[in-house]
Amino acid sequence: MIGFVILHYMLEDITKDCVASILANVTGDKHVVIVDNASPNGSGSLLRDFYEGRDDVTVLINEENEGFSRGNNVGYSWLRDNCDCDYIVVLNNDTIIEQRDFAEELASVNSVVDFDILGPDILSMRDGMHQNPKRQKGIERERIERVLARHEFRLRHPFLVTLKHTLLAPAFGLRHRLQVRSNRRGFDPGQSSINVILHGACVVFSRKYIARHGHAFYPHNFMHSESEIMHYFAQVEGLCVLYTPRLRIQHFEDMSTDATHSDAVRKELFVCKCMVDSSQVLLGLIDGDPEENMLVMRDVSPVEGTPRTNQEQATTCDLRG
Repeated sequence: MIGFVILHYMLEDITKDCVASILANVTGDKHVVIVDNASPNGSGSLLRDFYEGRDDVTVLINEENEGFSRGNNVGYSWLRDNCDCDYIVVLNNDTIIEQRDFAEELASVNSVVDFDILGPDILSMRDGMHQNPKRQKGIERERIERVLARHEFRLRHPFLVTLKHTLLAPAFGLRHRLQVRSNRRGFDPGQSSINVILHGACVVFSRKYIARHGHAFYPHNFMHSESEIMHYFAQVEGLCVLYTPRLRIQHFEDMSTDATHSDAVRKELFVCKCMVDSSQVLLGLIDGDPEENMLVMRDVSPVEGTPRTNQEQATTCDLRG
């Protein structure tokens, strides 16, 4: 069985399109869990009524907005407790799966690479970029500190954000595109790669990961830097993280955030606040005790087996075949 977690906020039709693409194109046994993140427009209740009576779709409604990480964890935990999942796929509600052999290819890839976490080829419908992997380099403290300082500066000087989105908008748009291309220089989206930083729009967790972990994402982070934090834990535990182009989805990007903040300046200031918080969370993890950090992600109940070490990872995470 494949379980799907879709975090919903506000945009009822967008979420329905995502669910419809899964039900139409993913073959075999599957269950979709929609987690409404306390949408103020009541769309969570509308979705619950719409899917009432279906045995392959469950709608959960959070009493408050739990953010990206904890919101998705609600759906992940429900599937973990109620379904015998071979895989749990956590994907944004503004994504579409049109690949009709998605389930077959997922099983085929897993027969070749014994992965814990997988990221598919994510095609942005906004600019045509392949978004996975997000970055090939690991997490560098210096880079995180630069990101933190940059967003703190913007929060202290919001007039500069206004200027960025008015007079300087074309220049900053070009700068962003160049930065994205720089991060991905030398990357071929048609080639698989291991132990890279994945994009958070779609993440697949294997049965092996599910058995050992009570959370999909670090629960003490609200929003942003989820991929970097996931990469940190993968390094600490020696998990196999795989990017493969054999699985493909389409991503329409930032639709829930856009629905919340229609004004570009307000949206960026919201993102800046989240980036400051998540960067501080990541730095705290790096400075903390790895074993204690890992206990947060592990299941609280006894599980079979023990965490693999980085030495063991070298023999279990390879692109053989």
